[in-house]
Amino acid sequence: MTKFKILKDEIVYDGRFVRVAKRYYKNKETGKIDVWEMVKRRTHGKIVGIIALTPKNEVILTKIFRIPFKAWIVEACAGLADQKHENAETLARRELLEETGYTVKSVTRLATGPFNAGLLNDEILYFLGTGAKKIREPQLEESEDIQVLKIPLQKLDTFLLHPPKNVKVDIKLLGMVYLLKMRNV
Repeated sequence: MTKFKILKDEIVYDGRFVRVAKRYYKNKETGKIDVWEMVKRRTHGKIVGIIALTPKNEVILTKIFRIPFKAWIVEACAGLADQKHENAETLARRELLEETGYTVKSVTRLATGPFNAGLLNDEILYFLGTGAKKIREPQLEESEDIQVLKIPLQKLDTFLLHPPKNVKVDIKLLGMVYLLKMRNV
């Protein structure tokens, strides 16, 4: 049982992709009412990511310029559930194809859970895609600047812990590497 009682949400900004909300809550022990500022995405489900492996055990990742950071970030392909009734596996395959031009033979679930839980009420679902093969050039959205990376699996730890100069690594990737090793991929 938590010591907090959630009272209500007040939307203070309602944009195209996100809402900013004030969540009012009461501390049951002290009786104090306080406000937590948070962001809510406009999606139809969880964010979905995919770690794709080629038959030569190369991991397909992206290096994407992220406007909020004003920097390049190494990430797994991922996307928002922006289409109603699209299942997570289909979304993962679509994002991989759009961002990298790769398709995969099979997809299995790796992990799911919250991230940045102090700001967002988002969850991400990661898949492992195997048999990755490039079938076309990426088809990027106007707001995307993405470079496709193909990193040998045996060198992935080193690459992620020592990325190129002026490039940051999405910390969630380190957890996915651990899960790949647990699967003996």
